[in-house]
Amino acid sequence: MSHDVRHATGERPAWGAHVPPAPPMRRSTKRLIALALLSGLGPPLVWVLVILWSIGHETWETRPAPCTKALSQIGARLPAGTDGEDCYEHVEGGYISQWEGSFDMPRDEVRAWMGSLPGERCFPSCRYSPDGVAEDEHGLSLNTHRPDRRGHDYLNVRVLWTDGERARVTFRTYPD
Repeated sequence: MSHDVRHATGERPAWGAHVPPAPPMRRSTKRLIALALLSGLGPPLVWVLVILWSIGHETWETRPAPCTKALSQIGARLPAGTDGEDCYEHVEGGYISQWEGSFDMPRDEVRAWMGSLPGERCFPSCRYSPDGVAEDEHGLSLNTHRPDRRGHDYLNVRVLWTDGERARVTFRTYPD
């Protein structure tokens, strides 16, 4: 008899008595255990590896870009009559771009152009004017929240009066 009867009844076999080994696991059982471990540990392991890779391989790059492209990324248009354009794309981690730039435009068209910019104005409240544009002796400023749904959480625009006819516009998008 290959099995000790005392073992089947729950009694401990005598010291030195032969205890047969457990029967081997079937291959299908081993596969199911491996699949369960991979499905439970796989996704967190992948996330940890991606995070470690991104920390070690952060790619921040700043490159020149046309201002028409920069403004179109937030749903705005470059106004007519601009000159002195100087815009940049900041690539963060290879997949998110933030934009900044500056250009000159006619002073009398600035307020209308700022009124056409997208985003939630009055964030957190309209303290300065109904359209959210603040005015001081140096120019205008506007901060909008969520100008689009492409990863730009804020748009800041500052306009400085350069003379009686021209204004220098500076803008920047950035994430929350």
